Amino acid sequence: MSLIFYLSTLSEPLKLLPDVDWGPIDKVYHLAEYTVLGALVAHALLHASPGFPPGSTCIIAWLVVVVYGASDEWHQSFVPGRDPAIYDWVVDSIGGTLGVLIAYLRRR
Repeated sequence: MSLIFYLSTLSEPLKLLPDVDWGPIDKVYHLAEYTVLGALVAHALLHASPGFPPGSTCIIAWLVVVVYGASDEWHQSFVPGRDPAIYDWVVDSIGGTLGVLIAYLRRR
């Protein structure tokens, strides 16, 4: 989460990342970072609460990631040169869903 927050504070975060000349590369970055975040949060919660049903734990992990994605977009509204985008949040949520699903399937 710290890395995502840091990248969100930069006016031009893509200057730090590889420059690729195809399509909406920022959406690929959003998907990748939130897939990793979803997997890490779900993995941590699954191991921290072994008595809870895994499905319920994964729903909580998913909610944490989705709400964090929304707060990240809101945070960007305060950064010069950045704007919040609903499409970024949707891609963040899809990535978080994939990550949580990966953690859940690995647990099984």
